Amino acid sequence: MSVLEQMHTSRAFQLLHQPEYNFLANLSRQQFRTFRMLSISLIFATDMAKHMEIISEFNTLSKLGQLDVCKDAHRLLLCKTLMKIADVSNCGRPWKTAQKWAGLVAQEFYAQGDAELTLQFEQISPFMDRRTADMAKMQASFIQFVVLPLMETVLVSVPSLEEPLQNAKFNLACWQAQSQPPASRGYV
Repeated sequence: MSVLEQMHTSRAFQLLHQPEYNFLANLSRQQFRTFRMLSISLIFATDMAKHMEIISEFNTLSKLGQLDVCKDAHRLLLCKTLMKIADVSNCGRPWKTAQKWAGLVAQEFYAQGDAELTLQFEQISPFMDRRTADMAKMQASFIQFVVLPLMETVLVSVPSLEEPLQNAKFNLACWQAQSQPPASRGYV
């Protein structure tokens, strides 16, 4: 169950029911259904539980030269993959921006961990415990194992991702440098 994605979908359509945000008012019933189905599909593509499935399918079609955006299913797969990149795009921004957003994400994680601690959960969710979390190591791992493979896979079909990819590589090096113990950074 994709709780976060369900909440995002619910909030999006709640907002769209408000007249000041409803840019869909002139769509036919069928057009609205299509928009809703596509929106839900794209939002749910950001669920990390589906990450490998989506990227593997995209990678296979792309490497075989069979990705055909004239086919509805392939176009949807490309859109899902691009949505995944948008979801992790802060890692591909210039260092100062990426660092700021990583701090905000970490604070959100830690707030959840604090709530779990207050509620006396037996175990705090991974990465959520501010007492043990290493933000630099967490960011480096996320970029290394999620962001870079994702961007490198899509770069074949979307060359404009080159700059965010280079930023992500630079940011990885920065986070890795920060996650090293002081002695290994040349400090005594």
